[in-house]
Amino acid sequence: MEFFPVLLIVILASLATGTDIDVIGRIVGGYVVDIGSYPYMVSVRSNDRHICGGSIIAPDTILTAAHCTNGRPVSQFTIRCGSDSADLGRVHQVYQIQQHYYYDPQTTNYDVAKLKIIPPIAYSRNSQPIRLSTQRPAENALLVVSGWGRLWQGMKPTSEARQHLRAVYVRAMNQNECFQKYKSKEVTSTMLCAASPGKDSCQGDSGGPLVDARTGEQYGIASWGSGCANPNYPGVYSSVPDLLDFIKS
Repeated sequence: MEFFPVLLIVILASLATGTDIDVIGRIVGGYVVDIGSYPYMVSVRSNDRHICGGSIIAPDTILTAAHCTNGRPVSQFTIRCGSDSADLGRVHQVYQIQQHYYYDPQTTNYDVAKLKIIPPIAYSRNSQPIRLSTQRPAENALLVVSGWGRLWQGMKPTSEARQHLRAVYVRAMNQNECFQKYKSKEVTSTMLCAASPGKDSCQGDSGGPLVDARTGEQYGIASWGSGCANPNYPGVYSSVPDLLDFIKS
């Protein structure tokens, strides 16, 4: 299996819970989209290799997951934006990583980080900031998640998959129902869940935004799950509304 920076999180979570927990990565059951329809999307890169997604929240700030950056020096990180391909687009150097002060790599709680970049992003049709939601989504709300991740569970990483941004629609899930699905691994108040049959994010989509399909506001950050599009286990996302104090600080 090809190594990902998030592999340590996968191992720790699996050992801690006894379940097959995978950090979320690529889009399953989705379709190819134009970056102009998702201009907030960026590729978060280590040594110029795509490892995670992220969203633009200010000209100099990218929102992503803490497990994407944890334990790696800031000098390795860049982002690319403004292109359908993860490997193209404008390059911006990350000069500071701000992980949530309560982030726990074993439980994946408070899985959020901000990347400060230079030079600032010059907004255009293909590079725009996303609005952050102040309220959690209503149960069964239609949401969309996008990224350059794997197309199915167990798929080997390929350069072809990184050439085309994909998106998939999922539905917001009741928090108690999600908690019952996972049982041995705690779904906390800083997390929210979303799922639809045969549709999910997967390895490589971590850190990418979960967005209201109607308003375009970001509700979540792709964080973890058991497999990809597993009918018994929904995708779990860091809840943006519950982390706004950190995000806006």
